[in-house]
Amino acid sequence: GQPFFAQINFTAPHKGPAFVAARKQVRLVDPNKVELPPYHPDHPVVRDEHANYLDAINLLDTQVGAVLDSLKREGELDNTIIFFFGDNGRCLLRGKQWLYDPGTHIPCIVRYPGVVNKGGVRTDLSLAIDMTAQTLEWAGVPIPSGFHGQPMFGARHQDRSHIF
Repeated sequence: GQPFFAQINFTAPHKGPAFVAARKQVRLVDPNKVELPPYHPDHPVVRDEHANYLDAINLLDTQVGAVLDSLKREGELDNTIIFFFGDNGRCLLRGKQWLYDPGTHIPCIVRYPGVVNKGGVRTDLSLAIDMTAQTLEWAGVPIPSGFHGQPMFGARHQDRSHIF
């Protein structure tokens, strides 16, 4: 009955216990059907690793779906701003900790019905602190002077030429 903020962290796409849990799902990715990047060796161990990563992504989809279903049941889905993002690039070879695209391209999906265009795709550069700036702006809170983040949408958004 009042505005809320919730941050829900998922670990499914990270190696460790989540990769083990991902392999306990009913439907698993067939390692023989995985399309490997051309720079990875076509070897059963590599295929299995990629399949396990995709199984983990499927587990993540299930977990996020449960949160969205809960918001829908409560009648809050269309009244909730959702940021869905990763904290780093893929956890596979040439992923996080490497300056290749799989390591530097981090997913970010924003859902705000009536404000953010559904199905839009952006390729401009942004930082995680830009989500904070955007959240503050949408909440009507002034962005502190000297804050390095900037809104991701609207008139105050500015394209970046580079990021660090």
